Amino acid sequence: MNVNKGARVGGGSSIIGTGPAMLSRNYYCALIRKYSISPGHDKTARLTLSMMMGKYKHKNIYFSFPRNYDLKEITNLLYENLAQQIFANYADITGYSVGDRLKKINEKGKNTYVITAIKGGIYMLTKANDPGTKREARFDSLKRNYIEIQQNTRNSTLSKYGDYFKNDNTYGFLPTHFTKKFVLIAGQTMWNDLRNRNCIPSIYLPNTRESEQTIKRSIDALEDCITYVTPRYEVCYEEILKKGILVDTIVTCNTDLGSLPQIISDQSKYHFKLIVISNESEVQRFNDMIPWKWQKEEIELLEEKTTNNIVIECTKDKDFDTLLQHFEDCIQYVSSLEIPINLKSYSYFLHLALKTLQDEQFYYLLMRLKKDQTLERNEGGYENFADKNPKVALENIIRYLNANSLKQGYLTNRIKNISKTKLSDSVAGLKIVFNTIKNTAKTTFVIAERQDIDFLKSVSDECEIITITDFKKRLKRGETSTSTIIFYSFDGRRDFDFIYNLPNNIRLILYKQEKDMYVRQLQIHTKQLETELTNESRFAICGVKYKPIPVPEIKISPTLEQIIERLEQRSNTAYDGYKNESDSLLEDLEEKMTYQITLSNGKTETLNSDETVFDSKGNLIKSYKLTIGNKIRIYPKERLAENLLQIAIEEEPEIYGKIEEHATMWQNALKNQEQKYCDREQLYKLLKERGLKVLFKTVDNYFHGKVKFPMYDPDLKIILDLNRQSDVFRKVKKSKHLYNSTMIALNKGVKYEIQQFLKDKTVGDILQKKNFTKETLQKFIDEYMPLLAITKIKEDNDEQ
Repeated sequence: MNVNKGARVGGGSSIIGTGPAMLSRNYYCALIRKYSISPGHDKTARLTLSMMMGKYKHKNIYFSFPRNYDLKEITNLLYENLAQQIFANYADITGYSVGDRLKKINEKGKNTYVITAIKGGIYMLTKANDPGTKREARFDSLKRNYIEIQQNTRNSTLSKYGDYFKNDNTYGFLPTHFTKKFVLIAGQTMWNDLRNRNCIPSIYLPNTRESEQTIKRSIDALEDCITYVTPRYEVCYEEILKKGILVDTIVTCNTDLGSLPQIISDQSKYHFKLIVISNESEVQRFNDMIPWKWQKEEIELLEEKTTNNIVIECTKDKDFDTLLQHFEDCIQYVSSLEIPINLKSYSYFLHLALKTLQDEQFYYLLMRLKKDQTLERNEGGYENFADKNPKVALENIIRYLNANSLKQGYLTNRIKNISKTKLSDSVAGLKIVFNTIKNTAKTTFVIAERQDIDFLKSVSDECEIITITDFKKRLKRGETSTSTIIFYSFDGRRDFDFIYNLPNNIRLILYKQEKDMYVRQLQIHTKQLETELTNESRFAICGVKYKPIPVPEIKISPTLEQIIERLEQRSNTAYDGYKNESDSLLEDLEEKMTYQITLSNGKTETLNSDETVFDSKGNLIKSYKLTIGNKIRIYPKERLAENLLQIAIEEEPEIYGKIEEHATMWQNALKNQEQKYCDREQLYKLLKERGLKVLFKTVDNYFHGKVKFPMYDPDLKIILDLNRQSDVFRKVKKSKHLYNSTMIALNKGVKYEIQQFLKDKTVGDILQKKNFTKETLQKFIDEYMPLLAITKIKEDNDEQ
């Protein structure tokens, strides 16, 4: 068993394996010895089967596997093993009746015999296709030499069945009926993947409530079966348990897991055993069930393969390390004054500097640092910090990173030499960008910050340089499986969880300090892993204790700790709010500046630093680049999208016509309930008790018609349920999703079509489809997007 794959951390390149080296080899060797697992593939499945068979008769067992683990092998092993158990223990010595059809064992051809009479223990047989041929036999002779069948079949079909169970057959005849069965709850795909289905009498019972009617038999000639397969426990209950068919074991395979509480509840009445296998990341835990959660690192170790390689290439620059240490000393100094100065914003500025590639981004950071007055406006009134001034120290770091292009050099050198040359220890100069991206294979993705896309793409079109959002979309479509992925920033736990679980080979181009943050997350992950490996339920199943490998904990600077803490707070806030609503992976979370832009018409607009506006030539420009005197057009995305949606409602009422009706329906439901309560806060309290997620202020906005639909589907359901309108929830939800998706599409696509119109006066495809003419669009621009000069810019710095 190869377990040498793992972490190699230091300067230059560092291979960070996906896990086998962090695990104790002795534990898995002990398991393999205990259960006599022979060398070869699928050790995980065979080991799982052995542990299950040792415990399932006495306790319910739940084994979960990583999401990308194929359950086909373990399901087949369970299917075959439990079928042998049923065959060996529950054969039914059934009698015979006149009219029964029999097939003679070892007689070639399709001859069948029919029992025409029974006299004094003698059975009279007539050949079905030759009534003149008659035979007589006693009961034990029939059992030994004939098989009861429903319809004619080839002898070879029955021979496969007999041969498969030859070593388990101690009856002196080949049984065709069984007093107990085992039930496999799995989809039809798994039924099709059962490799020995034609040797094991099995019946597939479809879910008739989903219009699936066809009952399938693995051996059509046999009336009874050893195994029932069905996609729903409800079918098992209605068609098997309630009809008095005895069940020895139920195996649930990644299907209908929501029925587990009911299955466990029914055990006391029907006395079956239960085994559950799934790819669910969150294992359901029940008092009557022992869980075992396989980790991907364990499977990689057992199967002697890795999902991916994660290679960290980090800068080696003593001058930068010295500057960073000096900054740490300055932060420590001001935080230990009699009246401490807390400079949380500085850790964020440092974090941005570590991610930055371009000159203008560094200048922007210097500008923001200059405007940040947290240090100057300290409560202690301190002014002279001499050589312990943290603002000066941070400014020196930003200027040094800009002047020396440390990360740019590593990034572009890796792109050039991804499959050719070993990375040199010291690389400097932005020139490498323009010489190296050209030679990058298109199977490599460079995950770039949005503002760096054009900067890197200007070098060459031979490399896929995309944002993390675009990459996640391709990942969901399965378009990245064979690609190598390059990242050049690291944002703590959120990035670790995403990167670590990718199936691709990964290159991380990081500063040494960012690499320390990654390794720290890896160690945290290892501790969580060890918690799972050392839990009591594992020991209860296998009887072998796991002993973790002691590893010294890596220490990182207090500033990096602040960066991690801040990133995790922001990630958790967003994730907790949207995890039940989002269909995609968590979007990027970037901390933004807010600007109050005063225009020549006297109006003030609020813009985030990442928002874009149109300049006088129709080009898009980021708001943080704006200066007083610039002439701009601000894109009124909400009004334009609403306008376009209104056209869609008029042009395609059969598709969009219900949106307004349903938007009014839930709002009226809310207002109707308000009339029943004297106090709106009392209504809010009742909604909150039922699980409403949003704050009172948001509900208050609902009454003013400021929101088309509630943010969360469960909130919409709660409002309608309270008004006894549960029956319309699905329709209103459908309109809500149609409205949201339409608004997103319009807001994203039309912006660039307006840019196209401002530049060359042509109307794009989206606007043409919505019947927009040049005149209509020009009128809209003149009214809602006039070209105005900036007279004042005020920065709202949320860091202070």
